[in-house]
Amino acid sequence: MNDFLKKISLPFIFLLTLSLFLVASPNNKTVLAVSVGEKEAVQKFIKENSKDLFNLPSDKVKIKDIQDDNGLLKVTLDLNGEEQTFYLTKSLKIVSQFIDLAKISKGKLKQIGQSNGQKQITINEETKKQIKNFIEKYLLSQKVPVEIKSVTVKDGLYYLDISLAGQSQPLYLSLNGRKLAFGVITLDEYKKIVAANKKQTAVSPEKKTDRPKVELFVMSYCPYGTQIEKGILPVLDLLKGKIDAQIKFVDYAMHGKKELDENLRQHCLQKQSPEKFTDYLKCFLEEGNAKKCLAEIKLNEKDKTPTSWFQKVINWFKSLFHLGKSENGQAELEQCIRETDKQFTVSKDYNDKSTWNGRFPGFKIDREDNKKYNVQGSPTLIINGERITTGRDPQSLLKAICSGFKNPPKECQTKLSNQTPSPGFGNQAATAGSGGGCGQ
Repeated sequence: MNDFLKKISLPFIFLLTLSLFLVASPNNKTVLAVSVGEKEAVQKFIKENSKDLFNLPSDKVKIKDIQDDNGLLKVTLDLNGEEQTFYLTKSLKIVSQFIDLAKISKGKLKQIGQSNGQKQITINEETKKQIKNFIEKYLLSQKVPVEIKSVTVKDGLYYLDISLAGQSQPLYLSLNGRKLAFGVITLDEYKKIVAANKKQTAVSPEKKTDRPKVELFVMSYCPYGTQIEKGILPVLDLLKGKIDAQIKFVDYAMHGKKELDENLRQHCLQKQSPEKFTDYLKCFLEEGNAKKCLAEIKLNEKDKTPTSWFQKVINWFKSLFHLGKSENGQAELEQCIRETDKQFTVSKDYNDKSTWNGRFPGFKIDREDNKKYNVQGSPTLIINGERITTGRDPQSLLKAICSGFKNPPKECQTKLSNQTPSPGFGNQAATAGSGGGCGQ
């Protein structure tokens, strides 16, 4: 495994960074002109490497726009009819992830260092202190020693060699101090990541059933858990009624109390309002705003699906004897969360560190299934009782799930997107491999 793969697999490095990672934030952008030479170099690079980069022939990849976004080349593409954003350095290295500093700090920090928008900042001891404080406050899920070992200019960006708990982690900063970039890799490194992911792919469970059982174990704020959820949602919509699918949770949480709360919320939504759960999850995966998404799915609103006269009579009798669901779905959800929290001692265990799983609080709701399948981290995909490793794009996940049917339905012939979603929140496509995970 190459150094890059080793670094991104470290379980404790930049977990919060990845869960908040943003591409193409609309705010606080410095967009400059791109020279003719730079545009021609990008066009040639994309055309010659479209198969390796996007798994598409060059005639299916169209460049719509190229901009200089804070020292990075932002390339807007049409990939076989789907618009995606792709980032490169000016030396044509691939930028897999970056952070808009104003967005991650909710506007409190516009940039590191002092500059006038487009000017180059000076890296001195004070600036290093700012960077160190920023990493400790916003990017780490737990307190570890941070040291900035050296700063150089590389690929048109500041290259910072940072030590986290004694292990080296490369970090790039735009020259004007507005963007932090991770995973700046060459095309050859990118190919190695893709090849490694393909080698470990096993998409066909031995056991076949008439109605495959799909269990996806995640942590609700794990960037790689949200990545595979974005990939699997179109598959769940397509195969609705033909498979038994459930989102379950790893039995410990690496992203703090907010993850425990969200796990509880999603567990109860699936249990009490399964018809609204996928709509909630689609919304939540956009920006992690639970309050907004609960409002959007309108838990207190009656189902407007047309019913037969016979079903209407049944529903009338249920209402007479207070059977079936209450119309106050929000109150039911809150009650479920309270009762489940108490039953599985979620908050109680969070406040008692003697119960933690090493450095992390436990989450016992799906613990028996975690033990049954030896779930170690997020994501873990189980089909018909077997652990499956596959790509995280909708097409790969459809193929994996359909391989669990004795007689696959016609929906399994559907062509879904083969673009891997980005880790974290948002609807962008990933520009690097999809083999990362959160786990001990």
